[in-house]
Amino acid sequence: MANMGIAIIVGLIELGKWVSEEKTQGKAYFAVAYSPDGEMKFYQRSHDKNLLLSQVSKIVQIRKRAYEGDPEAMHSYAAFPEDRSESWKWLCRAANQDYPKAQGLVGHYYRKGLDPIKRNLLKAYVWYKLAESNGFQAGEVTSEYIITEAGPQCCKLIPFSETLANEMTPSEVAEAKRLVAEWKPNSAQCDEWTSPTAN
Repeated sequence: MANMGIAIIVGLIELGKWVSEEKTQGKAYFAVAYSPDGEMKFYQRSHDKNLLLSQVSKIVQIRKRAYEGDPEAMHSYAAFPEDRSESWKWLCRAANQDYPKAQGLVGHYYRKGLDPIKRNLLKAYVWYKLAESNGFQAGEVTSEYIITEAGPQCCKLIPFSETLANEMTPSEVAEAKRLVAEWKPNSAQCDEWTSPTAN
């Protein structure tokens, strides 16, 4: 693994009056974290120096756990880097370790085509299906009532994999189901599959 060392610079900045005098006048503390190679890893700002230091300490601990291989920490740390491709890397690592929240979020990235990822419904289907198989529920809520033994219940959750299947060709759905069936943790990076892009 790469060197985990991190340098944190804490300073004080003057806030301008560009939003409103009440909210932005005064001073705020900032913390910038750099890796040993000089790359900025994250930036935080707060009016309270102690709160800022506490937040930064938590982020550094999450980062440490992520480098040690904890998929939950990888998923959490993915929210902090300024560089979106760095965030994507951590999200993929967590998803590839069978962490359901990360798998669902990877599916979301592919479904929406969020930067730095191109929209790919086949890959979105695969990652949503993997997340669903691990108990993670993500989908569209309908306003229709479901009739159960207890009576009518409001709102049905339609898993995203189902709604995506309606937008895909039968051969794409078959390929996605094959990939889900063959998938094993750490068997493929979430951005390395070479299946055709579904638009």
